[in-house]
Amino acid sequence: ATPNEPVAGPMMDARAKVSTERWRVAAARIGGRGEAELTDELKRNVVLQTLSLVNNQIDPWCAVAIAQVLWDDVVLTALKLSINIGEEGATALGVALKVNTVLTTLDLGGNYIRAEGAAAIAEALRGNGVLTDLNLWANGIGDAGAKAIGEALAVNGVLTNLVLWENNIG
Repeated sequence: ATPNEPVAGPMMDARAKVSTERWRVAAARIGGRGEAELTDELKRNVVLQTLSLVNNQIDPWCAVAIAQVLWDDVVLTALKLSINIGEEGATALGVALKVNTVLTTLDLGGNYIRAEGAAAIAEALRGNGVLTDLNLWANGIGDAGAKAIGEALAVNGVLTNLVLWENNIG
């Protein structure tokens, strides 16, 4: 570093590169041991702001583990779990979203969370003051799930983008 160049800049860049590589490796091995590695990395996360695990065949237990990490995560702002988690995972995420104060974007499209999962997400929306984007396309939430989401939106003042296509509504 030159006398006028801050030392922290290059060190932070190197740390981010190492962390990004660890995330890539862990995400490539989801399921079984990969699930444990991924959630262990999430617990130590200090740099990753967006995590996309679209179509990785995450089982409900892994979704629960990710939800538990969201209780304490102060960095992750976007989580994309499309085509993965099912009803149980959505219920766990709903519980975590009640206390998470950082996540602004959640993509749960194509998970078939049905009305029960939608109700859990809706309950979280009632108290969550940071989530602005929610994608629930193709989840089979039906009229009951749509009603729960709609009622939650009546008291949620921050959600600005909601995707609900292909949900058997109406």
